[in-house]
Amino acid sequence: KQLQEAEQKENRYRQSSGIVSFDEQTKSLVESLATLEEQENTLSAQLQELRSKEASLQQVTDAKALNQAYAAVRGGQDEELKALRNKLAEIETQLVQARLSLTDNHPTVINLLGQRNGLRALYQQGLARVSPRNQSISSGSVAGDQISQDLTSQLIINDVERLALENKLKVVQTNRANLQARLAQLPIQQQQLTPLTRQREESAESLKLLQSKLEEARIAEAQLVGNIQIIEAAQPPTQPSLPNKRTVLAIAIVVGTALATGIVLLLELMDHTLKDASEAEELLKLPLLGVLPRLPGHAIALEPSAQFLDHVGLVEPYRTLFKNLEFRSSEPLRSIVVSSTITGEGKSVVGSHLAAISAMLSRRTLLIDADLRRPILHTLFNLAPRPGITDVIDSERSLEETVQRTNIPNLSVLTCGELYRLPSHLLESEAMKSLLIEAVRQYEFVVIDTPPLSACADAHTLGRQSDGIILVTRPGFTIKEVLQRAVSELTHNQIPIMGVVVNGITDQTERYYRYAVNSYEPLSSRRLSRGSSA
Repeated sequence: KQLQEAEQKENRYRQSSGIVSFDEQTKSLVESLATLEEQENTLSAQLQELRSKEASLQQVTDAKALNQAYAAVRGGQDEELKALRNKLAEIETQLVQARLSLTDNHPTVINLLGQRNGLRALYQQGLARVSPRNQSISSGSVAGDQISQDLTSQLIINDVERLALENKLKVVQTNRANLQARLAQLPIQQQQLTPLTRQREESAESLKLLQSKLEEARIAEAQLVGNIQIIEAAQPPTQPSLPNKRTVLAIAIVVGTALATGIVLLLELMDHTLKDASEAEELLKLPLLGVLPRLPGHAIALEPSAQFLDHVGLVEPYRTLFKNLEFRSSEPLRSIVVSSTITGEGKSVVGSHLAAISAMLSRRTLLIDADLRRPILHTLFNLAPRPGITDVIDSERSLEETVQRTNIPNLSVLTCGELYRLPSHLLESEAMKSLLIEAVRQYEFVVIDTPPLSACADAHTLGRQSDGIILVTRPGFTIKEVLQRAVSELTHNQIPIMGVVVNGITDQTERYYRYAVNSYEPLSSRRLSRGSSA
């Protein structure tokens, strides 16, 4: 055991320090250090040569900086600047000849001076155009001839190579410093490893000595002659004395029951999500507009719509929701905002299916996707995302040209359009208000899908411009504290809340709509004809 502990200590230290073989690692580090020093000397010599060459080229070309040299070459090679230099030289020659025979106030001289100044201004603009960052450079620094251009180009190439060599030299110097630090640290690490190695070797020697003593004792024991005789064989017991199975089973049942009860209570205390429809109504003190079933996967998308509209068990809860909204409003209901507290509660699905029910009831309905951050309505109807709201707000299209008709009669969809980096600017604009007013004027019922309340204030803004907001919740998913805070903010800001919708409850739906779903399915045409004949 002592040997195993000593070996474990030594192995742990070797792993933490990285020492495998002190001599081999020292030799490898010294060789690597020599290689890096050789590279450093080579790079330093090359760098010195480039700097000497750069000084000579700077002295010849009179270029003080890399940008200046680059602009000088560009200015000398640019064909437009060459033409301007030639023209400027001609004007200068004409001006000299004119001044020989005319005064400075003569119109010809004044005209030539104006032409020269204009050409100089154009020339300076051209120099600024070809220079980096549009910096102005003097006309005298331009490399006009081929030799100056070649020397300046060599200066630029030499400067780039010098910068590259300096960076490479820094990397080599850094690596060399790291290797020197590691090489200096190796003796210190080896000094700490020595007592661990000595302790392991001492434990191994002690183990070897004990094994030899044990072997000698066994040999001596084998040489002794035994005089023990068996009088009677022992009888094995028929039943075990321990453990008592009944007692253990009773204790296990009691402890298991108590542990299970504690876990259930703990989970209940830790679960802050909404449980059912009655809890939502009691918690928020708001009208419960409807309890909606959990839609099967094939009925979530409304393209084709028959998967949803032909299923009475799915249609009737949404129809009841629509009628509750209609009957509880003192005035004709024209526009509503559908939102939720967090993502994943099904607000977009509820809004789209509610709009489908409205259209099914012969109302000209418009569904607006105002969630400009994560739009989804176009995927539910298999529509193109553009054109949409952003095109109407940008005045590129009218509302009538932008809406897209669906395969459901009386139902149109206004998709999101092109996504903007700051969608809140669009929703807060006067153009958005005008769009909603125009939508209410053209359609009998407008459903607006907005982002969750906890994500942004879009629902607050659009709620003010509609008849009210309906909040979509989902049991086992909606967090009660977040829901209460959202309702409190809407109430404090005097934004009308029409009520709450509980979405995705299977057993609750059966309890609320058991008769309609299970016992009042529509009769088929054959059964109806038989009943009539009877």
